[in-house]
Amino acid sequence: MTTMTDAEVLRRLMMFVRPFAGVMTLSTFARTVKLLMQTALIAFAAAAVARYAGAPSGESMRYVVTGLVGYSLLLGLSSYVSTYTEHYVAFHILARMRNEFYDRMEPLAPAGTASLRTGDAVSRVINDCERIEPFFAHTISPAITALVVPAILLTYLGRHYGADYVWTLLPFMLAMVFVLPVVISRSGGDGGVDWRVAQGDVNAHLTDSLQGLRDTLAFGHGERRRQQAWQLGLRLKQGQDALTRADALQRGLTELLIAGAAVAMLWTSWRLSQVGAFDALRTVPVVLAVTITSFNAAIGLNNVVNDFKVSLVSARRLFNRKSVV
Repeated sequence: MTTMTDAEVLRRLMMFVRPFAGVMTLSTFARTVKLLMQTALIAFAAAAVARYAGAPSGESMRYVVTGLVGYSLLLGLSSYVSTYTEHYVAFHILARMRNEFYDRMEPLAPAGTASLRTGDAVSRVINDCERIEPFFAHTISPAITALVVPAILLTYLGRHYGADYVWTLLPFMLAMVFVLPVVISRSGGDGGVDWRVAQGDVNAHLTDSLQGLRDTLAFGHGERRRQQAWQLGLRLKQGQDALTRADALQRGLTELLIAGAAVAMLWTSWRLSQVGAFDALRTVPVVLAVTITSFNAAIGLNNVVNDFKVSLVSARRLFNRKSVV
């Protein structure tokens, strides 16, 4: 059977999402609210400090406390709904995948499954399904909110603090959303693919070795099996090393972009203050709070780039065996 392309694998995966379209919509909305509340909570606190630090009053403190409590409650509620609905969809789909794996494999036995090792079959139905979970739980909603949330926050900055801030922050946002995922994906190379395949081979080798232990000892192949296990372990380590390097690069570049954006926004604030365009004390803390938290959506997406690649590999292993539809 020919290997499926990434587009074909994605199309198959999205077919499983269709029955849960309403839940996924709710999940995406809740995630959007959660990310916006993270920004609102910190920006409101920064604005309150800048506004009332000099002359606090009972009324102002009630206003600040009420606002912080309100944003916190919305943040907590939306976080709960987002997390629950994402995993509700993922776990229901994984259960369906496992059931269909068995339903497809059973009629093929024994002749049709002769070429599939027991350990490999176990790896597919257990480990591969588990590695697909991040696609449903941590990829679809983050991909949408990574575009929606920055657009909302940039609009907010433009309306309340001026277009200069928008044009300053926009290049960093574009780099975070569109450039950094490509860099992460290329830096990892085929590490995710090699790791997923190697892990399946290690599981298959271990299971087959245990089941055939008597034959291995009888024919004196113990040393041979140990050498094979060593080579498989080395391949697994190399794949893990590639993924680790990609993850480290992603975190380093993310911090660099956020720091660069903060410095650029401070420079814009200084430039505007030179012409008396705004009240720096009330503006700069809020602008910086929005700037730093505005990357949360893109960070959530970039954190799952490598998991997404592994999910595609795991799904392809299932689909190529005619295990699921």
